[in-house]
Formats: sequence, C-alpha cells, structure tokens
Amino acid sequence: ERIDGRVRAMGHVHSLLSDSHWTALGLRSLITAIAPAEFIKRITIEGDEVPIGARQVTGLAMVMHELMTNSVKHGALATPTGTVSIRWTEFENRGTIKRGLEIRWREQGGPAVNSQPTPSVGMELVAGLTRSELGGEARLTFPPGGADHTLTITLDDPNAGEFALRRGSSIQNGAT
Repeated sequence: ERIDGRVRAMGHVHSLLSDSHWTALGLRSLITAIAPAEFIKRITIEGDEVPIGARQVTGLAMVMHELMTNSVKHGALATPTGTVSIRWTEFENRGTIKRGLEIRWREQGGPAVNSQPTPSVGMELVAGLTRSELGGEARLTFPPGGADHTLTITLDDPNAGEFALRRGSSIQNGAT
C-alpha cells in the first residue's frame, strides 16, 4: 500500500513536471498537489512561492509525500482535529549552502507522540532524500505535542532544468 502511494505520488509529480516542460515548480504548488485533498483544509502552508528546480522536484515531492502519509497514518491528520503547519524561509550563505531553504513541518492536535518512535522506512527515506537529492539535512523530532521537523536544503538554480531542456532540444533539432 505504501509503495503504491509512493508510485502514485511520483506519477502525479511527473505529470506536473511534464506540464511545465520540466522547468521549475513553485513549492506551494508542489505541496498543494501532494497534499491529500480531504486534509487540505487542515494544512497551513506559509512562505513565499519559491521555484524548485526540476532536478529537485521529485526528491522534495517524495519527502513531502512521506511526511503527509505519516501524519495521516500516525500523526495529527489521523485525528479529526489535528493540524499540520508547513512554513519555509529562503536564505543565502549559511555554512556551505550558498542558496537554501529551511522548511518547518509541525503537527498539533494529534495523538500523543513517543519521543523515540521506531525507525521506519519512511523516515529513513525522508532523511536520505534530503541528504542525497536535496543537499541538506533533516532534523526529525517528536516532542509530545506532535512531530516537529526541520528540513534544510540547498536550492538548485531553478532555471537549470529549462536550460538543459532547451539545449537538448536544440541539439536534437540540429541547431547550434
């Protein structure tokens, strides 16, 4: 079931990328597309629309999908009154990251949380994708009030995918 969910989410994201001709997608648009429709009114999304380069869209979509799925199954969205807040801020020149994004995922109103939850494939996927595909780190914490995660990612140039696509098309068409 979880694998099917991941495959469906990836299919949806690839459709969005195809519709945009594999150019950058806005973070707000990406999160809204990944969020289960029946829970969207209980999810607060705050932050300026940040373009996410096509190369990073898939990894970030998978991370968001995992967090949504975990919340629906075990967290705040598993209860009738629980909420999720997703906020982000862009930054420049923090340590080794020239241009980045800090995303805060916070759940409230869900069931009591075990501060040391059993490691899961989903949480390992979140940490691994954040590190390998997004050039950052995931700080996953579980205070009693609900999951409180911070993802710090390096942002690619949002035009890199568009340039690569145009360049590939030019080469295929014989243009120089």
